[in-house]
Formats: sequence, C-alpha cells, structure tokens
Amino acid sequence: MWDYGGKNPMPIDLMQYQLDKYYEWLKSGEIDGIIFCSNCIADLGLEAVDITREWIKKVGGERL
Repeated sequence: MWDYGGKNPMPIDLMQYQLDKYYEWLKSGEIDGIIFCSNCIADLGLEAVDITREWIKKVGGERL
C-alpha cells in the first residue's frame, strides 16, 4: 500500500496487480494466507488502502 523504496503511495495499478497475484496464489495453494501490514498508513486516505479493503470484502469470505 506504500512504496517504501519510492517513498510514495503504491500506484493503484501495481496494488491491483499484487492483489490479483495474491488471489491466484491463494486459489492454487501456493500460499496459505496474506498479512497486510498497514498499521501506520491505513488511515491516511490512500487509494491503495481503499482498493485493498474492497478486495478483502469481495474475496475474503471465499472458501479455498
């Protein structure tokens, strides 16, 4: 959600790409879960946080 190397918010297209990859890996069994570390940026109004919240609402209840 934050590009620490670039010292900027994560671009939306890159965040969406990451979410799509996470979903692919979860469905295939390559990973067992995801940890989102956003404790210092979750309330800054970043678009990447918003789309991540929406993504979790959309796919969070799916059985894997």
